Amino acid sequence: MAKAPKAPGNNGASTPVMLFEALDAKQKTVTDSGWRAQVLVGSLTAATMLVGAAKVRPWLDTLAKDPARHAEGLGRVAEGLARAGHDAEARAAIADCREAQKRAGLNGEAGTLVALAQAFAYDALGDVQAVEAALAEAEAYARREKHNPRQPWSHLVRGYARLGRDAALAAHFKSLNDRHLSFEDADAAQAVVAGAVKRGDVAGYKAWRARLDVFSGYETHEALKGSALAAVKAGHGEALFAILSDFADHPSYSDYVADAVCLTLAGEGHLPLARRILEAMTAQAPRPSEILKSLQRMLAAPGAARGAQEGALSGSGESFIRAFRARHAVDPTHTLALASQREAALRAGLSTPSAEPAQDLVALGAGLARVGEAARGVALIDEAVQHLAALKGGEKSTGLRFVGPLLTGHGFDAQALFVLRKMSTKFHRTELAKLLSLNYVSANDFVGAVAVVGLGEDRPLSQAMRLSDALSHAAGQHRWFKNFA
Repeated sequence: MAKAPKAPGNNGASTPVMLFEALDAKQKTVTDSGWRAQVLVGSLTAATMLVGAAKVRPWLDTLAKDPARHAEGLGRVAEGLARAGHDAEARAAIADCREAQKRAGLNGEAGTLVALAQAFAYDALGDVQAVEAALAEAEAYARREKHNPRQPWSHLVRGYARLGRDAALAAHFKSLNDRHLSFEDADAAQAVVAGAVKRGDVAGYKAWRARLDVFSGYETHEALKGSALAAVKAGHGEALFAILSDFADHPSYSDYVADAVCLTLAGEGHLPLARRILEAMTAQAPRPSEILKSLQRMLAAPGAARGAQEGALSGSGESFIRAFRARHAVDPTHTLALASQREAALRAGLSTPSAEPAQDLVALGAGLARVGEAARGVALIDEAVQHLAALKGGEKSTGLRFVGPLLTGHGFDAQALFVLRKMSTKFHRTELAKLLSLNYVSANDFVGAVAVVGLGEDRPLSQAMRLSDALSHAAGQHRWFKNFA
C-alpha cells in the first residue's frame, strides 16, 4: 500500500491541482479504453472548473478515438466553463459539441448522453429555453435506441432529477407499467422527494408520494429520513410536521420514518418538534407498533419510565448514536450514568475474541463526543479501534469494516485512517478510502486525499474513479463514480 498521510489538515499546503495531476497520471495507466473514456468524461466538468480548459485538452484528444465520447466530453467542458463563469467560452464549447455530434452521426443512447451534456451546460448558463430544447433532443434520441430501449432512460431520469424537471420525471414514472424501479429511477425518486421536503413544499411532496406509493413507498421513506433535518434547518419545521403527519398512515414505513426522524431531530436540539411529530404519527398509525412505543418511552420526560428507557443504550452503530443523542437531549444526567454502565459491560466483553464489544465501544465513544463529552468519547474510540486491530481473522475484518464508515461519518478521521491502514480486505479498504478521501477534500487537504486514495485497492481503474470523485467533490459537482468500487 501507499504511504499513509497524516490526519486531515496536517499534510502541508496543497491545491486541487494536485488531485487533477494525480488523476491525469492514473488515467493513463487504465488499460480498458472504454472505462478510461468513462472516467475522463466523468471528470471533465470538475477538472475544467478547477484547472481550466487548456489543461484538459489532452483528455479531449484521447477521447477523439471515440467520437461519441468526444462529443459528450466537449459538452462536459462547456458545463465546466459555464460553472466557472466563462459564458462566452462555454457557448463556443457547446457549438464544438454540436459539430462533433453531427460528425459522429449519433443516435440512441450515445445521442442521449451528448444532448444531456449540453442540457447541463445550458443549465449552468441559466438558459432555460435551451435546456428544454436539449432535453427534448435527448428524449428523441432515447426513443430511437434499438439495441437496449430502456437504457437511455436511466440517463434521462438522472438528468431530470439534477435539472429539477419534475414534470418530465413524473411522466416517466407514470409510463412504468411493471411496478419496477431501476436503480436510477429509485435514486431520482428519492432526490425529488427530498428536494420537496427540504424546501418545505407540502403540496409537491404529496404529489410525489401519490406517484410513488404504487411502487411501495420505500423511496419516499428513504427521502424523508434523509431530508427532515435539512428542512428544519431551513426553517420549514411546520411544513415538515404536515408532511410527516401525511405519511403517518403508510402501512409499511411510517413507524420507521418516525423513529429515524424524531430521534434525529431530538438529538439535534429540536425536541419539542420531535415530540409533536411523534404524537401526530402515533395517533394516525395504521397498526400497533413496537417501534412507536419504544420511541414514546425514549422521548418521555425525565424521570418517566426510566427503567424502560435503558433501551436508549442498546443497539449498535448509527442507530445507537442517534438514540443516545436523543435520550441525552431529554435527560442528560441519567443518560450519562447509563453510558457508564454500558461502558463497564462492554469492557468486560473485550476479553472475548468477538469484535462486537469493541464495535459498540466505538459507537458509545462517538455518541459521547457528539453530546459534549469529547475527551471521554475520543479516548474510548482510540482504545476500541486498537483492540479491533489486535483481533484475528474474520472478527478483525468484520470489526474494522463496521467501524470505518461510522468514524468517517462523524468526523473521526484520524481514527478512520488508522482503521484503513489495518484493513486487509481490498474491497472494504477501497470503500473506506473512498469515504475518507472526501473528508480530506472537505478539509482542503488535497495531498492527503491523493495519499488516502492510494491506500485503497491498487487497480488503476478503481483509483482513477476515486480520484475523479475527489476532484468532483472539490469542485462541488456531481460524483459520477460513488457507486463503483
